Amino acid sequence: MKKVVLIGLPLVGQRFDPFGSIPAMPTSLPPLAAWLRERGLDVQVIDGFGERPGRRFSPAPGLVARGLMPPEIVDRVPPGTDLVGVSVHSVAGDTVARETVAALRERLGVPVAVGGAHPGLMPDRFLEAGATWVVRGEGEAGLARVLDGAAPGLVEPGTVPDLDDLPLPDFEALPLQTYWDLGLGHGPVKGRHLDISTSRGCSQGCRFCATPSLSRGRWCGMSPARVVELMDRQVKRLGVSELHIEDDDFAADTDRVKRICELILSRGLRVRLALPSGVRAAGLDVETVRLLAAAGCAYLSLAPESGSLRVLRAMRKDVDLDHLRTIAAEAVRSGMRVGCFVVVGFPGEGPEDRRCTGELVDALVRAGVDDVSVFIWSPLPGAGAFGLERGYERLEQLCWTPRWRSGYGRYEGARLGLYSRVLSAMFRSRPLALARSAARVLAGRYETKAEMTLSRMLRWRG
Repeated sequence: MKKVVLIGLPLVGQRFDPFGSIPAMPTSLPPLAAWLRERGLDVQVIDGFGERPGRRFSPAPGLVARGLMPPEIVDRVPPGTDLVGVSVHSVAGDTVARETVAALRERLGVPVAVGGAHPGLMPDRFLEAGATWVVRGEGEAGLARVLDGAAPGLVEPGTVPDLDDLPLPDFEALPLQTYWDLGLGHGPVKGRHLDISTSRGCSQGCRFCATPSLSRGRWCGMSPARVVELMDRQVKRLGVSELHIEDDDFAADTDRVKRICELILSRGLRVRLALPSGVRAAGLDVETVRLLAAAGCAYLSLAPESGSLRVLRAMRKDVDLDHLRTIAAEAVRSGMRVGCFVVVGFPGEGPEDRRCTGELVDALVRAGVDDVSVFIWSPLPGAGAFGLERGYERLEQLCWTPRWRSGYGRYEGARLGLYSRVLSAMFRSRPLALARSAARVLAGRYETKAEMTLSRMLRWRG
C-alpha cells in the first residue's frame, strides 16, 4: 500500500441554525497526514469544506451544506489510490459521509476506512454504507491496524501512549489560504490562524456530552515543550499570527498549562492564542489566568452550562460557580475577551432553574463577560443523557436548535430571554462597548464569537 487519500467533509448544519455550522479547519487531518508520511506513504488530503466554501447545497431536506458535494469529492481521488480515510466529526455529517463512502466503494472500489467521533459511536451505519473498516479511538492507532492487515469491520479502540512520539501535524496539507481569506473560525479570527490540538480525551463525565464515551475517562497531553515547539514552528514556517487551541479539556492539568505559558514567554514567542472550545474553570486559578494573558491568550471560553446547582448535578457537571465568576472576572481584568456557554432545556429543568441561570448570566456580564452562547440541549449519541428524549427523524436534527423537541417553543423563549438579558446588562453597564461590538459586526472584524456568528449570518443567510 503506497497511496492514501484523507477526506474531510463539507460543512453541514440545519437550515437557519447559527450554531450548527462552524467553519473551522479540520483538526484530525493534519496529524494523520504527517503520521502517514512518516511511514513512507504518499498522502493527499481532500478538504470537503475548505476547497470550495462558497458552494452551497442541500444534502437532505432541512439541511444546508457548504463545500464539495459527494460526487465531486470522489472525482478528486486520483487513480491508483490504495486506501481512502474519511473523517466524520459529528452527527451533522451523517448523510453526506455515508453518501461519500457509498460513492467511493461503488465508483472506485477502493477500500475505505472511516473514523471520528460519530462513526466511532455508531459504526454499523458506516459499515452498511460500504466502509471496509470503522476505526474507533485514536486515528493513528486504528490506521496502524488497518495498514497491518486488520480484518474488515470495526477496528476496536486504540490509543497513542505518548503524543510526543507523533510527528508534528502537516497543516500545509490543508488549503490554508482559503481559510485565511474566509476570515472565519470556531473562535474569533483576526489574522492568519491555525486550529491546533495539544491534548486528547477528557477527564470529566458530563452527561450531555459524548466525549466521555469516546475517551473512556482517558486524557493525555503533549508535553509543554512539544506544545511550544508545535506553536513556534507554525509561526516561523507559515507566518501565522494566532493559534486556536481546540482541546476538549485543555485545563485538565493546571501545571501543564502554566508550564506552556512560561515556555512561550521564555522563548519570546509572539502569537495570539484563543481557547474557543470551553475551558473548565476548575482547572484554572488566578495565577494561571494571568500567565495565559501574558503568553498571548486573547480569548477564553468558559463553560458553566447552567446557573442551577440542581441542573448541574443532573448533568454531572463539575463546576464551582463562585470560582467560575472569579476566573471570568480575572480574565477580563487581564485583558482577555471572555465567552461563556449556557445550556437550557436539560431534562427536568424548571422555571426556578432558568431563573438561576439568568442571574448567573447577569453577574457574568456585569463582571465584563461580553460573549454568551446559549444552546438548547439535544440528546447526542454516546452521551449519558442520550436516551432521555426521542422524537427526531434524522440524526442531523440532534443539534443545538432541536426544533423537533416537544418543548422547543419554551426552550427557544428561554434562549431569547437570556440573550435579551445579555444585551440589557451590557447596555446598562457598558453601552459604549456594545456600540463598538455592533460596529465590528458590520465591519467584519471580530473579537468575540457572537460578533463572528452575527457577521456570518449576514453573509450566509439561510
